[in-house]
Amino acid sequence: MFLAASSTSACSFIVLSLIAPEKFAKARVAYMAIGSGKSLVGVGFGAAILGAGMAIAGACPMLLLAQLGSGVQNSWITLAGALTATAVYGMTEPRILPWLQSGAVSAEKVEDLPVLKKMPFWALGMGLVAAMWAVLAVVETVRPW
Repeated sequence: MFLAASSTSACSFIVLSLIAPEKFAKARVAYMAIGSGKSLVGVGFGAAILGAGMAIAGACPMLLLAQLGSGVQNSWITLAGALTATAVYGMTEPRILPWLQSGAVSAEKVEDLPVLKKMPFWALGMGLVAAMWAVLAVVETVRPW
């Protein structure tokens, strides 16, 4: 299901890149700047906390509102945990941020590879969509719903 959603999102980005290429290029550059200054410590710590929360709650954070809306028993506990974690992070961020940013990685980005710079975004996106659909076809053939 998530692979189908990802391929649909990729198709939307392809259409946007064809409709307004200049705006799309600016937005892409701005988005890539978000990852600068991240560290392996911070990413690893965040992934561990997210994974632990998903294991305890039994669902990913995206499903919380759907669970609340459909009346899943004890979904209010998950909501309380999410709000508490948000408040705790907000209060502790100034103290833990230097630690989370230690060891920042300045690795080469995929966008810096010369081969990929020569290809238009829609071509890269179509390759990604084709690969996702191929994986979906294999998975559905081997293990249908």
